Amino acid sequence: MRWTGKPSGVDGDLSDDKGAGTYPRADGYNAGLAEELYERSLREQGVVPPSLADLVAGAGAPAPRPVTPVDPGPTPPDQLRIAAAAGSLVEDLRTLGHLNVQIDPLGTPRTGHPSIEPEFHGITWADLETIPSSAIGLESLGGTARDAVERLREIYAGRIGYELDHMEDPKKWNWLVDYIESGRHLNPVDDAGKVHLLRILTEVEGLESFLQRSYLGQKRFSIEGLDMMVPMIRRIIRRTALGGTQKYFIGMAHRGRLNVLAHIIGFSYEAILAEFEGQASKGMQDRAAEAGSGDVKYHVGARELVRSQMGELEISLAPNPSHLEHVNPVVQGMARAEREQMARESGLEISEEDESGLGAFGTSVLPILVHGDAAFMGQGIVPETLNLSRLPGYENGGTIHIVANNQLGFTTDPRDSRSSRYASDIALAFRMPIVHVNADDPEACLSADQLAIDFHLEFSEDVVVDLVGYRRYGHNEGDEPAYTQPVMYHKIREHPTVRSLWVDQLVEEGVIGRSEADQMAAAINDRLTEARKAVSEDDEADADPDISAPTAGSTLGIGMEVERERPRGYETLTEADDWRNVATGIDPARAADLNAAVHSWPGDFAPNPKLARQLERRRESLDEAIDWAHAEALAFAGLLTDGVPVRLSGEDSERGTFS
Repeated sequence: MRWTGKPSGVDGDLSDDKGAGTYPRADGYNAGLAEELYERSLREQGVVPPSLADLVAGAGAPAPRPVTPVDPGPTPPDQLRIAAAAGSLVEDLRTLGHLNVQIDPLGTPRTGHPSIEPEFHGITWADLETIPSSAIGLESLGGTARDAVERLREIYAGRIGYELDHMEDPKKWNWLVDYIESGRHLNPVDDAGKVHLLRILTEVEGLESFLQRSYLGQKRFSIEGLDMMVPMIRRIIRRTALGGTQKYFIGMAHRGRLNVLAHIIGFSYEAILAEFEGQASKGMQDRAAEAGSGDVKYHVGARELVRSQMGELEISLAPNPSHLEHVNPVVQGMARAEREQMARESGLEISEEDESGLGAFGTSVLPILVHGDAAFMGQGIVPETLNLSRLPGYENGGTIHIVANNQLGFTTDPRDSRSSRYASDIALAFRMPIVHVNADDPEACLSADQLAIDFHLEFSEDVVVDLVGYRRYGHNEGDEPAYTQPVMYHKIREHPTVRSLWVDQLVEEGVIGRSEADQMAAAINDRLTEARKAVSEDDEADADPDISAPTAGSTLGIGMEVERERPRGYETLTEADDWRNVATGIDPARAADLNAAVHSWPGDFAPNPKLARQLERRRESLDEAIDWAHAEALAFAGLLTDGVPVRLSGEDSERGTFS
């Protein structure tokens, strides 16, 4: 619908309660739809409608002929005006409702938008009661247009913010609108599930609290303020495994990594605490030596093999030094290579011209990328990687992105670090659906998570969840954040944790008693105390603790029982592998055969004349001298004939650097 200004009679607060004014007008943009909806609503009332042309002309238009006595209500032109305005209101709710959603746990007021109010469109709530919901195509949401609009306000301006207006593909847009308005992702969590979620949050918070008390000032880059990230990733793994995913590649920076290592990858508390105790021989890097790089503990990566009722799953967390978002293309490359390998092992050929074989493995491999809010907008590697998401040779069957949004970049406020409203706005350019959610609302977080999962499984494309929370301490635990954000950190000091809020809710609902919740927290603290004692004692008999002892890792999600193997790192070549003595040469006879094949072409193919002369010269030069490009071509040919795939990418990989 097109508009050029405010409704008449509205001065600032858009509160014309009579809906006086002529905005919006039926024009070329909406007249056909308005006429169709209006006629449908009149027929449902038993009235034979006049034509829209007669109504607009107003000259000699026959009055509607009642079939059964009805209350005429507003005159037909008024109903048409209300229906057209209501349709515009519906579209604005879908596209701008997210501006009303309270996504900040610290309570920053939302700006809202006037166009999601009826008065902006020249109508009132009372007007909406006079037309049926079918007049605006929303009969499934209530009897009257008011019922339907009020329900849409609950959906789009309630607990989750949806950004859809940039979705140009009608199939995806319609799927999202139908999915969101039907509430398929809002499956209520039963009592057992609520208690299970409390157990996970207790373990997440318990680990961080124990580390804060026991190793005050030691850097760990706490997850606190974004605790729901752990149950969300676990849910992603569980639900996508039900959809056929077998391998997961997780990329993230350092914030929250220790919690992910403990409660998703499955490192024991002993292995993690040993790193704080200076007991390297018992720590996760030495005990899973191939995982370690000699880097700090919050940069460590590892892999885990999980056996569940869905089969065998492999979960990998890529190691990441202090390069933040630069892990993104690394993870995408790992996932792409895995998909191609799975396809080839199934006997499918993958080439630049034909990647159709990858379709069978569209959701078999899932990259999960956790981004920092400031880095997501601030580092150029992010759009560079997002730009690869639909390119042949790079697309990965979709990535689930979680923006771990603590509303702060080191010491920089959002208003000083980005020009956009949201930290996720870079994804708008790539037409990825974006969901904003408050990290202190566990049920809304799981619902947003479920939408991301289902969209990924449906379309094998990227989706972004903007998880808005806060950072409990400084950039690291040795910093004093109140130096630069005194007001924010006054709020944070007084703010309860998400676990505390969840306990309060479950106690109020009668799901659990407060004493039971306290016992749960005490049990985790006791478990951590025992783990610390086990690694801090200088006991040679205990020099090899079980680094894969279960923590929260006995389940990866509600109702998913698993069996874990010992976490593993990534294999690396060492001197013991004798890699320096690997034979890489090609014997002369084979080189001659490869040279002839490389420099010939089918009879029905006509190469560029200049290129043909160059290739002919190369064909004859093997016994004399060859240049670097010639040697490279022979090396590639040797690899290909040995069954080793060769992948070239980059701006010069087709033509070569120089002519």
